Amino acid sequence: MDTRNTPATEPRAAALRIPGDLWIAGEMFTRNELHAMAHNGLLHEVLGDYYVPGNIRLNASLRARVAAFACGRELSNDAVLARQTAAWIHGLLPSVFTLCI
Repeated sequence: MDTRNTPATEPRAAALRIPGDLWIAGEMFTRNELHAMAHNGLLHEVLGDYYVPGNIRLNASLRARVAAFACGRELSNDAVLARQTAAWIHGLLPSVFTLCI
């Protein structure tokens, strides 16, 4: 029997573990090396100097988690991500290099 339900038959997307799966420029590799890996499809550039493995599916939830990690302690219970950062999280901008809190 042939199935037409492709999402159910596709390989599942890998889950991102932050900070374990997050590649940050300057830690192990330079930004140029990470950018070259992204150009070859091994990584995805997600936020400035932050990269995730190429097998991770990019979505709003992942981008929000990366932004929250990048903000650190500055993102408290009474703070929000706004402007370009919010647009990037929701997929309206391809990339951002600053965080608007």
